[in-house]
Amino acid sequence: MYKRKKDKRRKDMRWIVAWATAAGKRKAKTAFTDCEASVELGRELAKRAAMEMVGKADPYEEHLATPIGEHLAAFLDGLESANRAPRYVLQVESRIQCILNGLEIERLHELDPVAVDRFLTDLARRKSHSGITRNEYIASIKSITKWAVTFRRMKDDPLAGLKVTERRAIEPAHPRRASSMAEVTRLLDAA
Repeated sequence: MYKRKKDKRRKDMRWIVAWATAAGKRKAKTAFTDCEASVELGRELAKRAAMEMVGKADPYEEHLATPIGEHLAAFLDGLESANRAPRYVLQVESRIQCILNGLEIERLHELDPVAVDRFLTDLARRKSHSGITRNEYIASIKSITKWAVTFRRMKDDPLAGLKVTERRAIEPAHPRRASSMAEVTRLLDAA
């Protein structure tokens, strides 16, 4: 770790971290103005290079750069191969796509539980969705992150803390009730 000669006395200039890659080449990267944060970055880069040298690269790194559309396509293929009904697969896809488009998410690791919760709350207000529909959206988006963890595309589930609303706390949009005598009479007359 070093600073350029002309920048050594200036505290607002960034440190430069240098390390050897798995191929034995020397690489350098501009780090931070904070010395300790730069040292930590240097350690992380050196550790990653050492792991690559022994053939143990981060299995999740390649998936971080993959567009979320590719992950979604693989997830939906898995649902179809599990003999899920085409209507169900289409419904899950449209719900997930609604959230991804609404939050402008391009990578799987960009999913944030607070942002998803806020988006679904706003969506429910604008389109007057019921609490049950909101829970179905949450279940759909959480299913793709659980799938990503299971198939080693992500280390942790970013939406693990996102909770559905309890069923008894949801006011029904169309409460169930018994038919009145007039309604039963009209039904029998029509039949």
